[in-house]
Amino acid sequence: MSRPTVIAAVLGVVLGAGAVLGLQALRGGPSARARASAPAAAQGAVPPAEAAAPGPAAATLAAPTAQAPAPAATAGAPAAPNARPGSAAAAVAPALLLPPPASASLAELRAREQAQREALVALTRALSAPRVRDVGDVFDQTPEELAAMAADCALRYDVPPFGSEPALLSDAEVAKLGLSFAERESHDRLLTALNRSVRDDVRALYVELTGDRAGADDLDLWALRQELVAKALPADRIEAQRRIAAERAGLATPPTPAQLASRPVYERFLRRLIASADELERALAGEVGPASANALRRARGSRFALSGCEDGVAASTR
Repeated sequence: MSRPTVIAAVLGVVLGAGAVLGLQALRGGPSARARASAPAAAQGAVPPAEAAAPGPAAATLAAPTAQAPAPAATAGAPAAPNARPGSAAAAVAPALLLPPPASASLAELRAREQAQREALVALTRALSAPRVRDVGDVFDQTPEELAAMAADCALRYDVPPFGSEPALLSDAEVAKLGLSFAERESHDRLLTALNRSVRDDVRALYVELTGDRAGADDLDLWALRQELVAKALPADRIEAQRRIAAERAGLATPPTPAQLASRPVYERFLRRLIASADELERALAGEVGPASANALRRARGSRFALSGCEDGVAASTR
């Protein structure tokens, strides 16, 4: 279920409850007049929704209100249809998604409407927030972790310290890692060459997607990345995540060069970016040895995460 659909569904419930309240108030039946003459505390009345500040999400989603709990007849109602476990939609109390019982009093309907409004606020905030941004460990992922990530189209990966100009080793980093002059020279030279190569490849993909050759010349690698992500179809982004995550978990075979050439631009871009860290480590290992190459990779660069078969987003820790 998409975010707009979930929000519209909950909003419909809220508006439906409001309509019931207005109808009962206009009718002003005997039971309504009798309740009007009773003290407010006895009626279990609640302040108008506009005047009440929403409480914590856990409290607003657990039950309609403390004064007027959900009727027993709706307590065992099914969860929101198509709601993923742990999602914002699944967190909404099931009773709030069903019509109120015919026997509900005006006070109970007001309490129910208040709870629905608060649930809508909490749900809207949850759906507007980014997906989980904990990048986690991009190295040494176990087969079980990779399989779980594949089920959610999730990827964790690292990228060398690229930029308009790559981030070369500082004196402090050289001292901390115990690198020799030759090792520093090898790293900086190989990183500079790879930065240029990846930038050129990504620039060509940007031109293929947009036809904007002149604009591509004004963008560095990270600006090109931002443009490609923004211009890619959501379905292409999700499919690329799904394919690559499945390959990493051993559940699918990587495409041949001929097959990859026909894949969407975004997938080819993502694969190029993800492969860059492996490419640099292999090149470094040939000059400074595998141990130093791996230590340099783990100490530098950026960490990224893509999560979700519905609306994957990228996160970076540095």
